[in-house]
Formats: sequence, C-alpha cells, structure tokens
Amino acid sequence: MTPLEQLIVQFNEFLGMMAHGMSSTSSTIALGLGMF
Repeated sequence: MTPLEQLIVQFNEFLGMMAHGMSSTSSTIALGLGMF
C-alpha cells in the first residue's frame, strides 16, 4: 500500500467516524463529496 492509499483510507475512516458521531448534516456533506 502506498502512502497516498494509506492517507485515503485514514481520511475515509475519519469521515466514517464523523458520520456516526455527528448529526445527519455531516453525512449529507460526506454524500455531497461522493465519499460514501
């Protein structure tokens, strides 16, 4: 796995925590960014 791939995985995990830990607004933003 390249450093870039590791960064992408960490970023996706962070977005996942945000979606679960915050209001539905964060999920909407994530969907808007096309990450889920």
